[in-house]
Amino acid sequence: MTTFEEKVNAYRENKRLIEELEAMNDAVKAEIIDMMHGAPEMVQGTAKAIYKDVQSVRLDSKLLQAAHPDIYAECSKKTVYKRFSVV
Repeated sequence: MTTFEEKVNAYRENKRLIEELEAMNDAVKAEIIDMMHGAPEMVQGTAKAIYKDVQSVRLDSKLLQAAHPDIYAECSKKTVYKRFSVV
């Protein structure tokens, strides 16, 4: 097995472990939220949890492009980035 294969396999295993830990953390999060009984905040000793609605405003770019293509074109910019994938 080459060093490259070893690194890719290590990456895959680490990613699997991370996903497993995230699933475990999601279960603990659900338990905490359940314990809060709908309260937006709960404090016990040094532990504090907040679970509340957050509002944000986002631009609907598809609607803007359809309704005002000139404004969309003027206000848009293309970005380039690198994506790393292991398959």
